[in-house]
Amino acid sequence: TAIGKDVNGRGWKVGLLDPLDRNKIIKVIRLTNASVETSANYENHFFYKGKYYGHIMNPATGMPAETDTLSDTIIVKNKDFKFPSTVADALSCSFFILNKKQISNVINRFKKPIEVILIKKLNGHLKIYNLVSNS
Repeated sequence: TAIGKDVNGRGWKVGLLDPLDRNKIIKVIRLTNASVETSANYENHFFYKGKYYGHIMNPATGMPAETDTLSDTIIVKNKDFKFPSTVADALSCSFFILNKKQISNVINRFKKPIEVILIKKLNGHLKIYNLVSNS
């Protein structure tokens, strides 16, 4: 959660890690009075019989989520929610297993602005999508 601005009067700088190279920042965002949460499987995962499994579970199958999403980052304004970090965390885990259209449908049901940054691996390349609610 970022409160106010940094010492230079700008939003707090937050780097989003490259899911394929955690020593590299793939995108920088600036936050002012906002909360951010990222879900990804590159930190917490395991291999079983040679297959990669992440820690985010699909509630429909009870198994680790199978998705082309490498990470998702949710940004909400602190003033818009009583517990903004909790909202961002819940959405981040939920959105990890959804596709872009499903995510857009969910965020547009909120009466407050929500921003989602999706990082997916498509055809061997990283693709960054920015989704913003219509609020």
